[in-house]
Amino acid sequence: MEFKITLKNLNKLQSKIKIINKKIEVDTPDGWKTIKDIGITSPNSGKVIINTEDFELIGSPNHRVKYMNNWVFLKDIKIGDKVNTINGIQTIISVCCDNIKEDLWDIEVEGEEYYSNGIVSHNSSLINSFDFALYGKSRGRNKKTSTQSALPNRINRTDL
Repeated sequence: MEFKITLKNLNKLQSKIKIINKKIEVDTPDGWKTIKDIGITSPNSGKVIINTEDFELIGSPNHRVKYMNNWVFLKDIKIGDKVNTINGIQTIISVCCDNIKEDLWDIEVEGEEYYSNGIVSHNSSLINSFDFALYGKSRGRNKKTSTQSALPNRINRTDL
C-alpha cells in the first residue's frame, strides 16, 4: 500500500506504535528504501520554500537538495537554479522564506538520498549525529569513523 504522510504525523504514529522498525519505506532514486529514523533536526527554525514546475519543497535553510552530483543548501537556491526531481532535472521558478519558527522534521533512510515532495533531498544522519554528540565521532560508511564536517545537515550548524 502506498500513501503520503507528513514527517510530523509519521513521528506521532511512530511514538504510538513504533513503526520505524516495521519496514516503512520512502521512494529514492535507487528505488524504495527503509526509513531508519525520524526526528526534529532543525528546532525552532524558519523555512525556505522552493518550487519547480511540478513540485514544492518546504525545509530548513540548511536542508540540502541535489543538482547533478552536487548538494545545495535551500538557503543558497535562487530562481533559475536547477534541482534533480523524480521527473528529471527541473528549474526553480520561485523561492521564498517563511520566518515563522517551528520544529522541522527529517528522516534517515538507507542510502544517501530520497525524494522529498518529488525533489531529491540529502539523507539525514540522525543516528550518526547522536553518536557524534555522545562520543565526538561517528561511524561512517563501512563502519569507519566520520568527523563533524562529514555529517550532513544536522551537526554542521554553527548555532549549536
